[in-house]
Amino acid sequence: MDVAQLTRQRTSNLIRSVGLLAAIFAFVGFLGQLVLGASGVVWFAAGFAALAIANSGAGARMLLQARKAQPIADPGLQHLVRELAARADVPAPQLVGLPSNQMEAFTVGSKGRGTIAISAGMLRRLTPRELAAVLAHEVSHLRHHDLFFLGMARSLGRFGRFLSGFGLLAAVLALPAVLFGAAGVPFAAVLLLLVSPRVLMGLENALSRSREFDADAGAAALTGDPEALGSALAKVEQAQLQQDPMWRLFGRAARAPTWLQSHPPTHERRLRLGALGGERRWV
Repeated sequence: MDVAQLTRQRTSNLIRSVGLLAAIFAFVGFLGQLVLGASGVVWFAAGFAALAIANSGAGARMLLQARKAQPIADPGLQHLVRELAARADVPAPQLVGLPSNQMEAFTVGSKGRGTIAISAGMLRRLTPRELAAVLAHEVSHLRHHDLFFLGMARSLGRFGRFLSGFGLLAAVLALPAVLFGAAGVPFAAVLLLLVSPRVLMGLENALSRSREFDADAGAAALTGDPEALGSALAKVEQAQLQQDPMWRLFGRAARAPTWLQSHPPTHERRLRLGALGGERRWV
């Protein structure tokens, strides 16, 4: 595997992720000052802290309960997860199964107390190599603290959208005074408040895509088998398209714009994995 190319990809992903998180933080801070004035910075800090606490492990437990997740007792899979965690130097996450025919896998929790959920459909359709690659991708999310940073971005985004709605409500309530000439409305500020939810959504999704690229690179580093992850991604995309009625009706035109997607296009992910060179089969 091309270690130099892997290092370049991961460095680029890290720089992009830090820049995007800083942009979200700065944008929401500016909204706080715009809507709440000089005290907005204080309210911004308090609101962000409250949302960060609300975005704790309770949400992860509720999600797993809602999806009817159950622990997987398969010794082979348990050994695989422990081996990947040892390679990544993280505590072994819990592995749970989802009673779903869809092909999906996701991670919740934190680096020290993570849980990987994987669907029955994915377990049935992936080869051992592909399954190892997908689990390595999820372990990489834990290794890189992605859940913490993405949770921080979502908390910032929620607070920013609250500020936007609050500011627009204040502008609407001020309309009578504007009509009688007692006050003016800064239309540039109103326009900014109108577009800010979409700006924040675009920044959050861009950060998520960046972390997905880095988890792909991390999985390739853990398994030495970038080709297996590329193959798994192709299978997942094909299965998702077959289950999507809008795709069957409208084809590629049914796809949402890239800025609305939390995951990068599969072809771009596979190109990056392919650039890492030949694979060494671990499984």
